[in-house]
Amino acid sequence: MNAPTHNTNESVKVVINAALGSREMTDLISNTALAMVDTGCGMPEDFEDIFIISVVTRPSGSKYAVVNFA
Repeated sequence: MNAPTHNTNESVKVVINAALGSREMTDLISNTALAMVDTGCGMPEDFEDIFIISVVTRPSGSKYAVVNFA
């Protein structure tokens, strides 16, 4: 798997590279990814077989999450 390239837009905190199908699922995954960026927590076990959420650090030191299907 290729490492994600750095996103230089400091306002972007989550990049979703998956069609999630419903607003509820999008909100759930977005909130999980935001929590991983903001607190450093891990991904819930329920999602481990479905999604890969990578936290990327920009050259400036700020972070964002990239969500992909596993």
